[in-house]
Amino acid sequence: MKALDSLVAALKDDDRFVRQEAAKALAKIGGARALESLTQALIEEKNEFVKESMKKAVDKLQPK
Repeated sequence: MKALDSLVAALKDDDRFVRQEAAKALAKIGGARALESLTQALIEEKNEFVKESMKKAVDKLQPK
């Protein structure tokens, strides 16, 4: 899926707002690849605000 590829790439953007919005969008799309990409990006993320958005997205996608 082209949109998914673009959003995954956006998780590494220089702009923190782009990374935050990408995390939110991936949470809405869902799926294993979105969860895997968010989990990896969360490990590498330095900005606390972005980390919080990524954590929320990961929590939303975790199987219950």
